[in-house]
Amino acid sequence: MKSKKLIELSKIPFKSVLKYDNKFFPAERIEFLRGWLRQPGSFAYGLIENDKLKGYGVIRHCRVG
Repeated sequence: MKSKKLIELSKIPFKSVLKYDNKFFPAERIEFLRGWLRQPGSFAYGLIENDKLKGYGVIRHCRVG
């Protein structure tokens, strides 16, 4: 049976998040990700399945609207 859980992304090594992110973008986004994942008032979570990062998301305030 697969083990799935949501955890705060800050508890996952940044290198692991970057490795996962690199699968979807043609260039490394090191500085972008550091800023995106650490926005004031935001919440970042990762989906862990069988001890591997399978996705992540950030919930943040909208600037307008």
